[in-house]
Amino acid sequence: MMRLFVLGSGSRGNCFAVEADGAAILLDAGFSAREIERRAETAGLELARVKAIALTHEHGDHACGAPRLARRLGVPVLTGSGTWERLAPDMGDATHQTVGLRATVEVGRPRS
Repeated sequence: MMRLFVLGSGSRGNCFAVEADGAAILLDAGFSAREIERRAETAGLELARVKAIALTHEHGDHACGAPRLARRLGVPVLTGSGTWERLAPDMGDATHQTVGLRATVEVGRPRS
């Protein structure tokens, strides 16, 4: 079963999550990390299951919470290369994984 969580959508912020097989990916992180944590708890989404944060583009209402949340959760930020170039100065030590058009990305793989 797959679940979609709508944590918020609008000019003040956007954040969704898709969860399947016990793992989740955040799609955009346009609220503060604290606000995303609050909304996830209200929606019943366990952030410990998040394996990556995918950002559609660099606007604040899609990306502002990503740096802190990625570090807190220890997950990579998935973006296109141009988006990352614009976000990198604000991302601190958050890890990045480039996603190209029509690409497949694996996240949350067991570490050996």
